[in-house]
Amino acid sequence: MGVQKVRTELEPFVDYLRARLRLRVWNLLGVVQRPSKSFDLSFVLWTSPLEMSHVKSASPLDPFLCQLEQTTIIEPRTLFVITERGLLIETSVSNAYAARDSFLKRFFYLPSPVEYFKARILRRCRTDLGEVVALGTAWPFNYFHFYRDFLPKILLLEGANVDPSVPVIVPDELFDQSFFQEAIRSERLSRWRFVSPRGQFIKSENVVFCSSKQFVVMDRSASPEAELMARSSEGVTFLEKPADVLALLDLDERGPSGAATRRIFLTRGPNRGRTLSNFEEIEPLLRERKFETIDAEGMTLREQARLFRE
Repeated sequence: MGVQKVRTELEPFVDYLRARLRLRVWNLLGVVQRPSKSFDLSFVLWTSPLEMSHVKSASPLDPFLCQLEQTTIIEPRTLFVITERGLLIETSVSNAYAARDSFLKRFFYLPSPVEYFKARILRRCRTDLGEVVALGTAWPFNYFHFYRDFLPKILLLEGANVDPSVPVIVPDELFDQSFFQEAIRSERLSRWRFVSPRGQFIKSENVVFCSSKQFVVMDRSASPEAELMARSSEGVTFLEKPADVLALLDLDERGPSGAATRRIFLTRGPNRGRTLSNFEEIEPLLRERKFETIDAEGMTLREQARLFRE
């Protein structure tokens, strides 16, 4: 029992050391090689006035789309695109800056260089797809990031006339979510061929990746949470085209509706994290003020849309 307790207590520290070591290895692999000019030219849709950084994400990044016509290997968990020489392309995953942030790196997964080289050297990669779209996003299982980071990528793909028949690689943790499975049955999303790697590295000869906009904590000396709140209060837009995103899900049609008179208090179960520790104290106040307490966990996307319109 004592040994198990020690292991549990040491686990966060071991994870921290592992993440630091992985970042150092990827940094080293990035330093010892110089990406070719063809890599710069592969950004077919790039609106940022800032210089492109191949290893570290620029700050902030405006919408971009890259079509890279060279052999790469795609890591299965977060879908980092990695060149054959071991260059991890940080811009292939939205919000990958978190790996370098003093606070957020504790919650961000970096791929293992060892697993990458094992898959490459031992040829343990899926090779039958050839041309793919990789929609890598930090925290892919998260409902907020599905709306904020994933769906705007589809708008970029449509705007760049990417062929919907090209396999679109989606992280397993997102693919297996019930809201994702419901979403891809919509008229526009059903046109795309979504593929889950199921934990397997994918080798590609032509890969497309993109990002709508990456939010970056600017002041590393201040508390990241405080900086995030400060920028939010200044009018930072987390979702630039909400109507366009809802249209992807067939949720943009309001139809006839009555007055929005319902009073809703949205809660979430402890299994989802970020729950209220003092809900028992709040509950009587909600009843007194005629609020309905609702957990949207089991609701469909259409049911949620109807609820909030009321």
